[in-house]
Amino acid sequence: MEQDRQQDRGGSGGTGRRSFLKGATTTLLAAGALGTSVTNAAAASEQVETVTKRIETWDGKELATQLYLPDTKGPAPAVLMTHGYGSDKEDAALVRTGTKYAEAGFVVLTYDSRGFGESDGEVGVDGPKEVKDAQSLLDWLGYARQADVGRESSGLLVQGDERNGGRTGTRDVDNPGSGPDIKVGMDGLSYAGGIQLNLAAVDDRLDAIVPRWAWNDLTYSLAPNGGIKAGWTTILQEFGAQGSRDIETGGDSDNDIDERDVRNGVDLRLYKFYTESVATNEFSPAARSFFKLRSPSTKAAGLAENAPPSLLITGWNDTLFTATEAVRNHELLEGGGQDSRMVFIRGGHSLEQQAPLEQGEIDAMALDWMTEHVAGGKRADLAEVTYWQQEAEAFAEADALPSAAEGPSRTLADATNASSGTTDLAGGPVGGSNSEILVQRNDDYAPGTFADFDFPVEEEMELLGVPEITLNVTPLGRDPLVFAKVYHVDSAGNAELLYNQSTPYRVEGPVGESQDISFELAGVQRQFEAGDTLRVTLSTTDVAYFNSRTSAGVSIDNDGSEVRIPVKGTDGLAAASSSSSGASNPVTGLESFSGTL
Repeated sequence: MEQDRQQDRGGSGGTGRRSFLKGATTTLLAAGALGTSVTNAAAASEQVETVTKRIETWDGKELATQLYLPDTKGPAPAVLMTHGYGSDKEDAALVRTGTKYAEAGFVVLTYDSRGFGESDGEVGVDGPKEVKDAQSLLDWLGYARQADVGRESSGLLVQGDERNGGRTGTRDVDNPGSGPDIKVGMDGLSYAGGIQLNLAAVDDRLDAIVPRWAWNDLTYSLAPNGGIKAGWTTILQEFGAQGSRDIETGGDSDNDIDERDVRNGVDLRLYKFYTESVATNEFSPAARSFFKLRSPSTKAAGLAENAPPSLLITGWNDTLFTATEAVRNHELLEGGGQDSRMVFIRGGHSLEQQAPLEQGEIDAMALDWMTEHVAGGKRADLAEVTYWQQEAEAFAEADALPSAAEGPSRTLADATNASSGTTDLAGGPVGGSNSEILVQRNDDYAPGTFADFDFPVEEEMELLGVPEITLNVTPLGRDPLVFAKVYHVDSAGNAELLYNQSTPYRVEGPVGESQDISFELAGVQRQFEAGDTLRVTLSTTDVAYFNSRTSAGVSIDNDGSEVRIPVKGTDGLAAASSSSSGASNPVTGLESFSGTL
């Protein structure tokens, strides 16, 4: 039976963390998945002119920029854009979108974020310095003349905005944010998504933002509910070191890259935070404070006051900034009375690539958003929720994202392969489960470290949104981790982990004492047919995370634990019945276990 499970799950053994991380990083570097492309930035359009400039920012540092200029006369609306973490302004996605906006009549200013590419300064992870840099660039756009980009006219480059009374501003490079109000929006992915939300919390000049694959809470992104993402923290550390101080584009003028470039390019605290997390399996208070300062989740008041209409684009497959974070940003913005829409795509921080047609649709949505809110053009026809529907291979719409609290709920004891009583799972430092962050290879192969709970589907049903789970759990040692995953099992018995997502929870509290824990899983979508099974898997290990080093595992009360599922339309889950009371608890391999670690 165990052998059959291993075959169904896609493998008979695990991947060592070292080999996995080495392979994952190598693959990312080769594929440019975080935006490390060094594609030439020449605009692929006869309608667009490009101009490179170095612009002084608020503290005397210079930022390397590139403008994409439309083939129009007179001032135009503008878009400010930067790149993903570890990349630069020559990133292929930035070139593509910058060119498209310029073709549509926008002045586009792209730039190397502080410390990356050819810009001065130290990488601060979209902190206060990066926010001031973006404000300085808005100031520059507000004062820029056609002559500043090589044109003969002496008129303004960017249109003024009457939204705030036509503020003219005061030219003061030492006081970023003091410039005039202009018609301007921002677009960009990942690192370039985070800066938009952080800037919008303190500057009211933005007319629209399009954060793609952005975070809500950086601590949650890197260590959701206390479980540290070993894979992503390592990969980001390497990308930051490589992309800073112009490493990606060849070093200094004589292409000489030395140790000083790497050491000084990134805020040195990031190296400390990383090594501490590896050594202690948790983020220090200083690290949490650092990440908190850079998180939109802590800036509700500023966003409520200043945030412009926001088009939040996220990926179902994104295992770094999951779809759940976009939902939280949406709730944050809507709670403050701001206009916010969500677009869920296939992709994100993963190797799931967008087909040209799909990418074209996404870019078209962003352009429509800018055209309406920045240029004052045609209204963007976007629902509150637009999402990629896996089965139809097309985008669908919803008036709102279904809530798990309003969907069907089942206790673990209701599962057809479980019963009343407890499920015991062993824990420890060995990775017995995979939810690999980059590839679709998912194994649960260590007996005793995981359990499946199967809920049959009797009518067609669409799972859409953020599932929730409450567990009544007793730690069998200090600080165990529990991972929750949702599988789609078709009528033939083929199991697929939805979008490669696994969500941890670090259980704290006295050993041997039960407690209730509740947490959200990653947002997902999947169509279930009659005869399919919705499977919830709980495990105590995952190769993409640093596993607990002190716990012997957990004991879970099946009757006191509940899963809540967000459903669009009909609830197709079979009704809970008492028939499961005669079923056996999932095999755990803990029959011979005794004691704690």
